[in-house]
Amino acid sequence: MEDVLKRLYEIESAASAVKKDTERKKRQLEAAMKRKTEEFDAKTAADTNTALAKQRAQLNAQIERELAAQKKEVETVLHSLEQEYNLHHTRLANDILNKMIKD
Repeated sequence: MEDVLKRLYEIESAASAVKKDTERKKRQLEAAMKRKTEEFDAKTAADTNTALAKQRAQLNAQIERELAAQKKEVETVLHSLEQEYNLHHTRLANDILNKMIKD
């Protein structure tokens, strides 16, 4: 009987040691998983920020090109209007005066 109790004690001790080792490994795995999750989150955030910065730069460049094109177009129209005025300012002034007198 004493041998049986001794054997049961050994089995219980071994089971307790296995349980402690399993809990230790579980904590290690949880810590590793947490670290990997944090690294993944940080990498994902960095990649996202990089992609957003690239998109923002491309959009800003596109906006600058469009603004430059619009500015050039406006300058061309203004220049054309100035030329029209310089060539025909007397006629235009007379047309305006006649319109005002008729109304």
